[in-house]
Amino acid sequence: MSSIPTKFYIQYLEHFCITTILNKYKILDYFSFADNILVIYNDETTNISDMLLEFNTVSPKLKFLLELEKNDKIIFLIITIK
Repeated sequence: MSSIPTKFYIQYLEHFCITTILNKYKILDYFSFADNILVIYNDETTNISDMLLEFNTVSPKLKFLLELEKNDKIIFLIITIK
């Protein structure tokens, strides 16, 4: 897919599918850029593994992966967040 149709497809999924999942799992915040997503959640109220499984049912063309923070840090794009 070229970048413009891909962008529209992702925006469609975010608007119609992903928002519902984010609400269901009580996600505190959600950031996306290109093919990167950062999700902020409370692990007492959110089962992130279940959410990942549900994300992966949104589209057969997409495969979401999970990267958890390490040592209270995570890299999003090229920025280390503490």
